[in-house]
Amino acid sequence: MTLKRLSILSLILFSMSAVARADEKPPMVNWTATDLRGNEIKVPLADRPTVLVFARIDQPQSREAIESVRSAVEKSQVQVIVVVSGETAAAQGKALLADGKITWPIVADPEFAGSGKMSVHVWPTTLVIRANGQQVAHLAGMPPTFAADLSNYLEFAADKLDEPTLQRRLTTRETVTDGDDQKAARHLQVSHRLFDTGDVAAARTEVEAGLKLQPGNADLQVMMARVLVAQNQPKDALDVLTRIPADAVPAWQTALVKTRALIALEKWEDAKTAVADSIRLNPQPADAYYFAGLIYAHGKDWPAAAESFRKAYESGADGKKLLAVQPRN
Repeated sequence: MTLKRLSILSLILFSMSAVARADEKPPMVNWTATDLRGNEIKVPLADRPTVLVFARIDQPQSREAIESVRSAVEKSQVQVIVVVSGETAAAQGKALLADGKITWPIVADPEFAGSGKMSVHVWPTTLVIRANGQQVAHLAGMPPTFAADLSNYLEFAADKLDEPTLQRRLTTRETVTDGDDQKAARHLQVSHRLFDTGDVAAARTEVEAGLKLQPGNADLQVMMARVLVAQNQPKDALDVLTRIPADAVPAWQTALVKTRALIALEKWEDAKTAVADSIRLNPQPADAYYFAGLIYAHGKDWPAAAESFRKAYESGADGKKLLAVQPRN
């Protein structure tokens, strides 16, 4: 089988996958973990909604999110779980337990497996999940309307609001002046949405606006590197990645973008090393498997290429996004 035929086959498979998800419904969450007290936690619970707070306790915004959630759920029947991310997650989570301010389960997520499963890219991020497992809210960062939005989503998750009423409340809420942190987080969130729909130029505009506010924001820098690769500027993307501190974002995120850039530059051996790191660390390795398939195909290792493409397809890689990054002919 030739490289051209193999690539065509893989792209057909991914196009079929993308079409099948064109009218994708809200995500369903089914997750179990062990908290720092040694107890098993389950999401969802059949008798109440769940709030998942993904936090990095060394960030003031994460502590603010936890306090806001505490106020919002004070009189509600809801399960709250704090997921602490990063290499020092266990130590940070234990410190949070020790101060005695919260009694909720705390889960350490040092390798970002939980955040990857829930498509969390910004810290803090707060999810609201119905008792049936349907995710009804994904609140990234700490916008000034966070407390009001969370309360509305909790009522909706508990079937105290219908959807038209929820949307009316969300669209008519009071606008409050916010700071650079909130603005940067909003630009990042919008850039992800635009990038995922294929509007790379608009995504770049949002990232650039965010970086003007927070030049050292690692999440925005990773997003800029993704945009640069998609716009056929892989060398610039690699330059951006070298400026990101090693522990600022999940290592698999930078490894995946690095792999895309190296493939675009046809630096196949370097790409092979990078993609191995991404597959090893990545809780959602579908894209990494796809790029591994390209690398194996270039080396004419057809069985390994076919196996990688199969794993990518079965893991749900999105062909529309992957088509944006192909090696030059």
